[in-house]
Amino acid sequence: MANLMVAVPYIKKAEGGLSRTTTDTASNNPAPYVYKGLSGWHTNKGVTWTTFKSLGAKLGYEVNATNFFSMPDSIWLKIYEYGYFKPILAHQLHSDVIGMTIADYAWAFGVAGAKSRLLRWLTQEFKAKVTTMSQAVQFINSQNEKTFFKKLLEHRKQAFIRLNQPKNNNGWLSRMEELEKFALELLKKKQEETPLT
Repeated sequence: MANLMVAVPYIKKAEGGLSRTTTDTASNNPAPYVYKGLSGWHTNKGVTWTTFKSLGAKLGYEVNATNFFSMPDSIWLKIYEYGYFKPILAHQLHSDVIGMTIADYAWAFGVAGAKSRLLRWLTQEFKAKVTTMSQAVQFINSQNEKTFFKKLLEHRKQAFIRLNQPKNNNGWLSRMEELEKFALELLKKKQEETPLT
């Protein structure tokens, strides 16, 4: 089953650190704290203040300025696993690469948004009879890993483009290029490690 730890280097590199960028919709609900003399911070390591605040009680961490601005791995990994990876059932996928790509979809579009887009795409692209994520997981697990990944990646690029936010397109599409590079390296390594039969 897909291992969430495989995706951590990619996610951390893609997200970077603190952000107060106003072109991001997360800027509508920033953290209520001043940091380094500035306010308006809404995201840290890819975790929005809204998400951080909403998952605190459920995941057992204190919702405060220290935890948000330092975002220790003990908190960050909980948010990634229980806020995105498991809710979209990435942990039930056989492929680390596809699990990572779908969890990243949920990270970018929210779990509900990614699920609805993914199910609609599977129906349109593959004529798959899927109405739930459990059915989607079964279908995806039956596909060729590399072929499916490439189609999924293209779908994700188009999903960003259809948001029609030109100021964000370069960043989003660069992220998809990083994802492709990272994933193809993983697939290459996997192939090299697979013994010939």
